[in-house]
Amino acid sequence: MITTSSKLFYGLGTLSFVGALVWVIAHDGSSLGSVALIFLAISLLFLGGIASYVRDGHVLSTDTAAHASAPAAQSASGNSWWPLASALSLGMVVVGLISSPGIFKIGIALSIAMFGEWMITNWSDRASANAAYNEKVRGWVVHPLEIPIGGALLMTVIVLSFSRIMLSVASESGPIIFAVVGTAVLVGGSLVSVRRGV
Repeated sequence: MITTSSKLFYGLGTLSFVGALVWVIAHDGSSLGSVALIFLAISLLFLGGIASYVRDGHVLSTDTAAHASAPAAQSASGNSWWPLASALSLGMVVVGLISSPGIFKIGIALSIAMFGEWMITNWSDRASANAAYNEKVRGWVVHPLEIPIGGALLMTVIVLSFSRIMLSVASESGPIIFAVVGTAVLVGGSLVSVRRGV
């Protein structure tokens, strides 16, 4: 079945093949551009085949058994901050490409993490019609990864921050700053524990 989207893919694929032939003729047999256009054409025709196979996700009106499982009948994903976080991570990758290899590597790691969180959140939003249950499903999947990795990253930031502070201040001021910050952390943790009834 040739659907609307498959017509678009087939047309673009055919046009890419024609473009490859024109490139070879116009550039005296040069293969660089023609190879790129041929690979593009193959990709487009492959996508057209997939669109034809799934019929653009459409369900026939006579196929009543498939109505409940059709994509249009599924609940939409909720609002999420993960797309914004993913975009910022990609921006960090671009900045790192021109400024620092360290920023580039951090951007790559954050991009993988943010896209993973985004995909898992979208999947869990469709687990059921109950938002509370969907949140539990998401927790079962990602909390075993989020909590240990997040804790390790937080400890790394704390240790590096303390080391930089201690190296930058005078030797007489270091113990005082360490004692004040440690006391603040202890008081804050105690207040949180008391409030939660731990």
